[in-house]
Amino acid sequence: MKSSDSFLMVIKDNKIDSGNIDFLFNSVRNLLFNGYKNIFLDMNNVESVDNSFLNFLEKSGDHVDLNLFNLNSNIMSVLFITKFDKFVKIYNAETDAKEALKPIIKRNFSLVS
Repeated sequence: MKSSDSFLMVIKDNKIDSGNIDFLFNSVRNLLFNGYKNIFLDMNNVESVDNSFLNFLEKSGDHVDLNLFNLNSNIMSVLFITKFDKFVKIYNAETDAKEALKPIIKRNFSLVS
């Protein structure tokens, strides 16, 4: 991974929903327009997501490599059960994400450690 085409975004809101998804979508779109192909989202502060976040993942996943890390177990479960994890890469920590090491979920229906 080249650092010049990567961008780290820290989500400061405690939820991602229809009230703030447009800001996230427009931010990612602007980053893509400016040449960033790998977007890293630090989800440490996020306690919940709604359907608008899942739609965002689906729409963005075709255009940019989204890498999520520091997800709580509820959000991780939602992504796994709904199979939306196929649109993003999920990592435990920032270091793992940046080095593309040890993804938490692999689509063979098992959690890896």
